[in-house]
Amino acid sequence: CEKEREFLPTLEEKYGDKLVIQQFEIWKDKKSQKLLQEVVKGFDTPVNSVPLTLIGDAKIVGYGSDATTGKQIEEAIQYCLANTCIDLVAPALESRTQQEIKQVKQTE
Repeated sequence: CEKEREFLPTLEEKYGDKLVIQQFEIWKDKKSQKLLQEVVKGFDTPVNSVPLTLIGDAKIVGYGSDATTGKQIEEAIQYCLANTCIDLVAPALESRTQQEIKQVKQTE
């Protein structure tokens, strides 16, 4: 996890505003745990490890090194910059945001 956290800023610097990196801490954050469950429920294979990196429909579990997993992440980014890619997280984030809005309105 820590190796990937150190690697990701280099991609932000390289790709600038073409790349948006969202990170979610799932160890203690119940909302992020629920988000992860929502996102992975449609996957063909179970996700039993973190970090989980989603780029388009690429699902990268774990992080070995910049030369291996980092390269795989960057290749997925380059593919999505050159092609149309889906965002697997956006629907779950949108759903979560709508639920939070409802909760706020109910407490007002």
